[in-house]
Amino acid sequence: MSIIDFLPESIVNPVLGVFESIPFARRLLSQQVIKKFATAAPPRPRPFSLATDGYTSWQTLTDTTFTGRHLPSSTKEFQSKLPEEQRVVDLMMRDDGEERLARDTSLLFPFFAQWFTDSFLRTDPSDYRKNQSNHAIDLCQIYGMDSTKTEMLRTKRGRPPKSQNGLLKSQLIDGEEYGEFLFERGEGGNAILKKEFLTLYDEVNFKRVFDDLTDEQRLRCFAVGLEHGNSTLGNVLMNTLFLREHNRLARLLKKTHSDWSGDQIFETARNINIVLLLKIVVQDYVRHISGFDVPLEVTPGLAEEEDWYRTNWIAVEFNLLYRWHGLIPNSFRLGTDSINSALMVNANELFMETGVDQLVRDASKQKAGRIGLGQTPAFLRAVKEKTVRLARKSNLKSYNDYRKHFSLDAFTDFDQLTSDSKLAKQLKTLYGSIDNVEYLVGLLAEDYADREMMGELQLTMVAHDAFTHVLTNPLLAKRVFNKKTFSSEGMSEIADTNTLADVIVRNSGIADTREVSFKFKG
Repeated sequence: MSIIDFLPESIVNPVLGVFESIPFARRLLSQQVIKKFATAAPPRPRPFSLATDGYTSWQTLTDTTFTGRHLPSSTKEFQSKLPEEQRVVDLMMRDDGEERLARDTSLLFPFFAQWFTDSFLRTDPSDYRKNQSNHAIDLCQIYGMDSTKTEMLRTKRGRPPKSQNGLLKSQLIDGEEYGEFLFERGEGGNAILKKEFLTLYDEVNFKRVFDDLTDEQRLRCFAVGLEHGNSTLGNVLMNTLFLREHNRLARLLKKTHSDWSGDQIFETARNINIVLLLKIVVQDYVRHISGFDVPLEVTPGLAEEEDWYRTNWIAVEFNLLYRWHGLIPNSFRLGTDSINSALMVNANELFMETGVDQLVRDASKQKAGRIGLGQTPAFLRAVKEKTVRLARKSNLKSYNDYRKHFSLDAFTDFDQLTSDSKLAKQLKTLYGSIDNVEYLVGLLAEDYADREMMGELQLTMVAHDAFTHVLTNPLLAKRVFNKKTFSSEGMSEIADTNTLADVIVRNSGIADTREVSFKFKG
């Protein structure tokens, strides 16, 4: 707990505004906040991963195809006291008529959050212990998981290489830029995968995502870096925005560096685009999560001076933490229409009918749901069941064990976890002792102030993960962050970008960044 927690919001934000207006003070405060959360848990390498049942081996230290873990496995005694999975799922589901909305978080936030986290939280569908992640923030959402996939998504027009343009494949529809379509209509009228994209996704993931789609749904899918890039309205929106941003940067570089090859244009635009995302994550996304206007700043080279400057490795605890299904309301508005949120899934037709401009405006003008128990909408029950099942298979330690691991005091009673007496009684019936509460349930049961988005442990873990993930990116290293890597134009673009709204305004018909935000604009 800090002094901020004891001050009224009406005082805190103006004080933070003063810090933000003074560059030296802003950077100093930002570094102190980052250091606090980055050091909340011991630095990598972690001794454990899902490769073993909670003991250290060479494989747990080196084989990143297995998902990492912060703490070793819980005991069989602890596991035996856990309630049935379906009772836990029931605890998480939203009852009809009991929807609770966020105070100031817009629907644009979960659109971005899912798209962002799904790029590195990639559980192997054939083995829960493993992952298919690059363990990095690398915009694989639009560039693909490796160089072979990237080549499929790039334009390759013209020879010699200097005549190439460094663009991602795209098309104009009604004068606006979108990704290339993934499928085309075959001779029999059915949707078939275009030959250029035959190996863009592996067979298992392709079938898992596309087998249940109709031909008409397939024909509206875009060729993007990840197989689930067309699965939700938010994913399609964010992929479109960052594809447009890459191509805008590539065209700028082509204009000012006519002597560059297409490869240099492409790679430089890609480098710039990734750093723009890094800045948005810290200075917009995490800043909004914090509950106050804390002036966070991405400072290149900062992490190199810290003992947490280590290679990133996604942990199962974070895979589970980011299942923020409660942020999705029961319905959402597009224009004057109220639409069931279940229709956000496989919604490319709706996306094309609506367009980027209206979608981001409308998303900013309506509230998201709230993170917590009893907040998951009914249409996501199967997803929540998979989440609980993954947590149980991973044999995680208790909620209190994770509080201690992240430098927080353990709770001694249920009324410390929640002020809702009905919920506290329900949890006591299910778990008996506060020390028996499992990680996932404790995270969602945590009380939090009206100005906040989540409880203390969850906020600490999100900030820890974000800072140690973003600031260890190689593009932010001292030897790399310079004009040679990004160009003079790229350095200017990076300096001028602090929020998602900056990217939106450059790639849509919206002219004012104040129209769109993670903060509710109603």
